[in-house]
Amino acid sequence: MRILLTTWTALLLGCLLPAQAQGQDVLDKIAKDICPCMGSISDQMPKDTLTIKLGVCMISAAMPYQKELKKKYGVDLERLDGPTGEKLGHLVAAKLVTSCPGFAEMAIRLAQEETPPPPPSVPNERTVHGAVQEITPGQFLTITVKTDNGRSYEFLLLEHVPNVEQVSQDPGKAKGFHAKWSYVEREFFDPYTRTYKIHRVLTGVEP
Repeated sequence: MRILLTTWTALLLGCLLPAQAQGQDVLDKIAKDICPCMGSISDQMPKDTLTIKLGVCMISAAMPYQKELKKKYGVDLERLDGPTGEKLGHLVAAKLVTSCPGFAEMAIRLAQEETPPPPPSVPNERTVHGAVQEITPGQFLTITVKTDNGRSYEFLLLEHVPNVEQVSQDPGKAKGFHAKWSYVEREFFDPYTRTYKIHRVLTGVEP
């Protein structure tokens, strides 16, 4: 079922592709069987529900023609991975547009509402809220933040962090800058004590 959750953009694109010149009989049958199934689907449903129901309709309609699809189009319904689902979507889309009123509107809505996956989270990332107390230059910039509960944290700036220029560009004016500070704890070797020490490395700043 998972692969069908990502095939409706392919269906929409398939609407714009020319239909294949021959061998369309099995696709006519699949489209004809999908259409009644779609009669119980409302385009006002939440996107996830709508997508799942459309996917169930497609699988149910295609399964009886499993052999024909594999032989004529190389679509193996026993291996419904991403490419297989997209290929099936392209094949039936043009038929659905002409035989199922309302299908095009549903496909367009699903394509428009698709959102990119969220950015990967940083493992073991933590956050605090507080204001800049001091900025110390050195091999790496150290930003000391006093949190709202009165505790102080020192953050190392080792790489580019969005919004950090608000404190790094003019450290003299940065004192009192309040933000949400994200960080991870990392171990670094201290050549003076010849031991490993835990340092807080800044990963995000949200004013």
